[in-house]
Amino acid sequence: ILFADGQMEIQEGCSPEAYIAPEVLAGRPADARSDVFAFGCVLYRLLTGRDPFPGETTEAVHRSVLESEPAPAPTAPAG
Repeated sequence: ILFADGQMEIQEGCSPEAYIAPEVLAGRPADARSDVFAFGCVLYRLLTGRDPFPGETTEAVHRSVLESEPAPAPTAPAG
């Protein structure tokens, strides 16, 4: 969470590393596509309640971003 005074607090369960675009992790500069990727990650988190690229460590999250796809969102029961 970014507060008005510029202080930032990372809440438990929130992994900001999961929102870093693959091209940025690969050392290329960020551009508009990086923002689209991050926005997609935010939407995934809002809709599912979990990070799109989980991992126990920063390195594991980075590897997940670079090498895997997010799990499909659970579907609501019919009816």
